[in-house]
Amino acid sequence: MQGVINEQAVIAAWMRVRGLVTSGAPINLEELRQLEQTLRPVASSLEIQQAIVPLLDQAGLRGLAMAWDGEPATMTEPWLRARFERWIALSAPELAFLTLAHLQSRGALHQEDRDRAMAVLERERAAREPVYRANIAALSAVDPPLCARVHASPRISVALRPIGAGMSEYTGTGGPPLQLWAATPAEAMLEAELLCSRSLDQPLWFIAGVGDCTLAEAAVRTAGQRAGNVHLIEAHVVRLRAMLEIVDLSGMLESGKLRLHGGAVATESVADVLRGVSQLEDEMVAGGDALALSILQSAAEQLTAG
Repeated sequence: MQGVINEQAVIAAWMRVRGLVTSGAPINLEELRQLEQTLRPVASSLEIQQAIVPLLDQAGLRGLAMAWDGEPATMTEPWLRARFERWIALSAPELAFLTLAHLQSRGALHQEDRDRAMAVLERERAAREPVYRANIAALSAVDPPLCARVHASPRISVALRPIGAGMSEYTGTGGPPLQLWAATPAEAMLEAELLCSRSLDQPLWFIAGVGDCTLAEAAVRTAGQRAGNVHLIEAHVVRLRAMLEIVDLSGMLESGKLRLHGGAVATESVADVLRGVSQLEDEMVAGGDALALSILQSAAEQLTAG
């Protein structure tokens, strides 16, 4: 929520959205993104939700549509069907099947729904399993303890494809099981590449959190240009597992150009890396995951105290 609401901007954005809904005219993607951002402070308004969500779906901004649509007190068949279509579009068949279970309990499940979800599941398996096997083999060779923890972790986080679409997670708290970024995958990848380019000459580079996996992908793309090694910090091992399904990091792991720091022992392993660093510069860190940044800070403080 923004601290101060620009009422005139909100009213203008709302009138524009109503006009688009009424006219059915095509909308520019960038304009829709701006309208959505302007209306976020009043996202709790049901009337605004009902107007903007179809526009977001039509524009292919499935993650944003999901975030705006929330989870109603009573799940209706139309709401469930819309959510099913979004999970299919976001290549998250596991969550599509969960939605189908709700539809089945209402007697509203059709065979073609199951067939479509199965088709996406098979497609995702074919894409993910070879990448995961290659990454696990490489990780096992360089860090057997972390590899064992990653491989044994439950698959409760799913990195969405294409890279940059976000991360869906089974929260177990009744809330929406997703973390979806407002950017399109292409925009997210562009931002990651810009951040990555700032650090090419640094002796080492820290990525704070798996995030939407774009920073890890950007690191792979620039591996040949990079002066130093990359260290990815992630407090949740389940998210490391999710990343290893869609980003081929095997070459960087095998060469030592990338090291993963995950879970409870991450602070100690990061501290070992920092012993060879005279000063931690801003350009040496990218990503905004709070827990990962806390691990990095704790490692630095550990060295200072020692």
